[in-house]
Amino acid sequence: MSNLGSGEILLVLFLALMVLGPERLPEAARKIGGFVRQVRAMSNGFQEEVKKAIDIDALTKPANPTTQGDTPFHPEEAHIRPLPAPEPTSIESDMEADIRAANPAAPEPVPTPEPPAADEQPDSAG
Repeated sequence: MSNLGSGEILLVLFLALMVLGPERLPEAARKIGGFVRQVRAMSNGFQEEVKKAIDIDALTKPANPTTQGDTPFHPEEAHIRPLPAPEPTSIESDMEADIRAANPAAPEPVPTPEPPAADEQPDSAG
């Protein structure tokens, strides 16, 4: 059950006597014993249920000689069809679409008038 030696058991009993006192120790021991009994009964019941569910005898019997074991799986038997391939697209159009999505359209820059060249003289009236 557990690896408690006689020294450890005596220590636990001494601590229980000190904590509970001589009046309450027998009652506490009866309650603990009843609890351990219930846990063991539940454990045994659970083990029996598992043994019935597994049916050990069925597992130890030889397999039916007419069967060859599991048959391999074939996708066509399950009516599984492959997914259609996606339409091929060019990498450039994908990149352009990503750039447009990342950078919303900015307003067109307004052209600025070029200053007159230094060798040109403005027309003078006079």
